[in-house]
Amino acid sequence: MKKCFLFLFIIISFTVFAQKINSETERKLYVGVNFTPEIGYRNLISKYEPSWNNYSLKYRDKAETPGFSYTAGLKVQYNLAKWFSLETGILYSNKSYNGKYQFDIISLADSSIEGLSDFYYNYHFHFIEIPLKSDFRFHRGKTTFFVSVGVSIDVFITETGKEYIELYNIKSKFKDNDGYKLVNVYLNGGLGVQREINSHFVLQVAPVFKYSITAGNLLAIDSKEFLYSGGINVVLYYKL
Repeated sequence: MKKCFLFLFIIISFTVFAQKINSETERKLYVGVNFTPEIGYRNLISKYEPSWNNYSLKYRDKAETPGFSYTAGLKVQYNLAKWFSLETGILYSNKSYNGKYQFDIISLADSSIEGLSDFYYNYHFHFIEIPLKSDFRFHRGKTTFFVSVGVSIDVFITETGKEYIELYNIKSKFKDNDGYKLVNVYLNGGLGVQREINSHFVLQVAPVFKYSITAGNLLAIDSKEFLYSGGINVVLYYKL
């Protein structure tokens, strides 16, 4: 009889222990969907001494403005410790900025100037983004506060955009697959909060900032162009 009770106790203890391990394991790995609305822009740095091309950079800084950007895709979070976790995933990123320039319209018939026109451009740079971030966490009940730092590898897909010539009321679209660096490296950082919705779902919200440390635009003659963006990162995680 004692052996039966001992055997039953071992089975129950093993079952409880296994469930505890399983529960802790489930809480370590999260898989989720991500969406980040952002404002994108670029930083220009002269390739040469600024004495002769300063005007070009100043003109672009005056003519160009930030544009709406966004990032979306799948993310994975693995909690290595209560205070530390890693994030990665595969994302689609659309980075954008706008431009308004003034040019003289020259007639093809006699090369005379027909008039001064505003040209409006909207640039979109499309990437596949693979982030790798470290989260340093502080817990308060079901809420977790964290500081996030890391890098991402952005693989260029294509550049698209729209242009509008005001003088002739002409609208057109353009696409360029060869004018940008294929592989780009970004520095990422943010501050955020993560909250358990229930036993299965976790919501994460964080202001984030991304800055490219590789000059991407291969067609710029007089300057190096570094894209950057800032926005609100929202992730809905599911606990595996």
